[in-house]
Amino acid sequence: MISIRQFRYFVEVVDAGSYSRAAEKLYIAQSALSRQIKELETEVQALLLTRDARHIELTPAGQVFYERARRILEDIEETVRQTRHVG
Repeated sequence: MISIRQFRYFVEVVDAGSYSRAAEKLYIAQSALSRQIKELETEVQALLLTRDARHIELTPAGQVFYERARRILEDIEETVRQTRHVG
């Protein structure tokens, strides 16, 4: 099952443009971040990112996943905000 953390990690990697910058921002080891993205790709059974020494690039499947993942994370944040407001 995909975790919210994996959604966050994936979006951060794409937004940061690299694993190293994303790992710094997330305060985790780059190897742990890479492992989480690999597990995510295994779970969705699709290659989401192509990687080389200098940059990452979204695959077509990765682009779809990225757009949906951003929306899901935004929906979660809005749900928390509304719940706090009611509470």
